Order: sequence, then C-alpha cells, then structure tokens
Amino acid sequence: MSFFALVKRNRRKIFSVAIVGLAIVYLLYATGAGLAPTVALLQNISVISLCAAFGCTVMMLLLKAYYHLLLLRQVTQLPQRFNTVVPAYLQAQVVRYLPGKIWGLVYQSQQLKGHASAPAIVLVNLFQMLNTNLMACGIIVSVIAGQLYGPFWVLLGLALTLIMAELLHRFPKYEMMIVQLLAKCSKYFQHSLSTQQLQAIDYRGTAVLLAEWVFFLLVFYLLFHHSYAPADVILVAVWYAAASLIAILAIVVPAGLAVREAIFIAGSTMLPVDNSAFLAVAAILRLVFFSAEVFAIPFGIWLGKFVEND
Repeated sequence: MSFFALVKRNRRKIFSVAIVGLAIVYLLYATGAGLAPTVALLQNISVISLCAAFGCTVMMLLLKAYYHLLLLRQVTQLPQRFNTVVPAYLQAQVVRYLPGKIWGLVYQSQQLKGHASAPAIVLVNLFQMLNTNLMACGIIVSVIAGQLYGPFWVLLGLALTLIMAELLHRFPKYEMMIVQLLAKCSKYFQHSLSTQQLQAIDYRGTAVLLAEWVFFLLVFYLLFHHSYAPADVILVAVWYAAASLIAILAIVVPAGLAVREAIFIAGSTMLPVDNSAFLAVAAILRLVFFSAEVFAIPFGIWLGKFVEND
C-alpha cells in the first residue's frame, strides 16, 4: 500500500491526532508566562474543596443521565427504567474518549438493545444536546449582558431562558418537526421512529437543566473561590461552558480532548479576569470531570437498585 493510500484510508484519525496535537502545542505555549500563578492557584485548593467539587460533578452527571431518561421516555413513549437507561448513558459518556464521539452512541445503542432502537437513541442525544445548549446559550448571554449593562439584565435573561426551556418541554413542536423530517428523508429513521405526537415533559425537564447549572457553578466556586472573586468565578465558569459549546464542532476528537482547553485559554484574554493560571484551571477541571464520569458509572448502577421508575 502506497503512502498516499495509507493517508487517505486513515485521514480521519490523522486529522483527529493533528487537531489534538495543535491544541496541546498551544497549551504548552500558553505556559510561557511562568508557573508562579499556577502554583499559587493549586495551593489555594484544599482537599475538602476538591472532594466537594468532585461530588457536585457526580451529581451534575446523574442529572444529565436523568434528563436523558426523561427524553428517552418521551421519544419511545415507553416506561423506560432508571436502572437500565442511566448506567448505559453514563458508560457511553466515558466511551466517548475513544477516537470519535460516535462510539459513545454505538455503545449506548448496544447496551439498550431491546429497550430502544438505535435511531431513537441518536434522536434523544440530539434533543438533549439542543435543549442543554439552548439553556447554556441563554445563561451565557444573560451573564454577558449583566457584565455589560448591569444585574437587571442578568435576571431578565435568566427568566426568559427558563421560560423558553419550559415552553420547549411543554410544547415539543420543534422536536416533532425533526422527527417528521428524519422519517421523511432517511430510511434509517423511517421505520424506527413513531411519528405520533410527542408527549410534553412536565416541570422536571426545566428543573433538571437548571439544577445541572447550579452544580456546575458550584464546582467552579468550590475549586476557585480562594483565587477569584465570586463574580469572576461565574465569568470563568460561563466562558468554560462557551468553550465547551465551541468544542462540540470537533466531533472527530475524543470528547473534545485538549480542544476545549485550548479554546478556553485562547479566548480568556477577552475576560476582565486574570488568566495567568487558566492552564491550571483547565487541567483541574478536566481531571475532576473525567474522574467523576468514571465514578458516576458504579454509583449510577448502585442508585438504580433503589429507584423503581423515577
């Protein structure tokens, strides 16, 4: 096999490695300012704060899994069980770290075989991504508006975001449009999705999305409240969320590995916050989030023994 044929055959893997490599090179370059701010930030994080942040991250992941369960019940119109869906979802989040995020969906489809079709799982993950990111966009814009124009605009933006989220759950019109479009245009979805009207999700949908953000912000506060003022902690958390949204575009990169961190650090110059230790911030967050994702799997399985339906 010629060199060019080998490259063509493995172009996706090569592209993925190149993206991660460039991100890592940039992260190494970003450390040029010196290690003193990084050391100071690390010294400010106590073991108790680290453990508490870890616990909040696990709770956030369990809420994500529960929201996934609510959406799967909505799409399949079946009484999906907590002890089946939640562990499968949590395991799929770790499988994403394999090259290519698509493997998370493949693994989850295999785990839920007999409970939900693969197209239904793809659709639920799509709806979860859209709903979660719409909520995130609303919160990010609200915080930016508050930073520029005052606290009133934060409250107004958050209120409008919650109202929008509740309306999306109560009246799943756009979801039905996506279902009908996929059933019409793709044979893969045509015979696997019900085109009946999707049922509304009650207040739990919006409450879960809001609770996810509460625990997300708590993680940042617990880890960095000794290094940054409370208002700055919120800005850092919101920018990290924004970087995660942008990193979604790097679908071939395993779980946005290094890409999210590179975007987080590269754009941090726009923040009115000292970013000299942001490499340490990004590294700590990646460590906490990944370790929590691994721990959440056995914890979710254990929790499923005590939860019947909800």
